[in-house]
Amino acid sequence: KWAQDMNEEDLSNDKFKHFPIGANCGSCEYRLIDDDIDKNSGFDVCWSKTTGLSKEELRSHPLVIDLFDTPKRTINNLISQKKYFLSNLEASDLQPQNEKNKKNSRVN
Repeated sequence: KWAQDMNEEDLSNDKFKHFPIGANCGSCEYRLIDDDIDKNSGFDVCWSKTTGLSKEELRSHPLVIDLFDTPKRTINNLISQKKYFLSNLEASDLQPQNEKNKKNSRVN
C-alpha cells in the first residue's frame, strides 16, 4: 500500500518520512534497480530529499553504497563528505585509515 500511495502522490511535499542515509541503504528493500524511471521508490525519495539529487541522477551512476567488501564506516564517511557516486572517489578515499595516517606522518 505504501509503495502504491507513493506512486500516486506528489513527492515534493513532506508526507513521506525519510531517514539519514548511509551504508545501510545498500540493502534497502525499497530501492528499484530496474530502468523504469517513471516509478517512484522509497529509496529515491529518501536519497533525493537528503542529497538534493534527482532520481534520474541516482539511478544513472553507481553509488558508494554498492561498493563490495567495504567497511560501513568507510561508506558512511564518504557519504558525510557528499561523495555519493563512485565517480566522486579517489584512490585515497578507499585506503585503510592506518595507511592514510602513515602517509600523513611521513609528510610532517
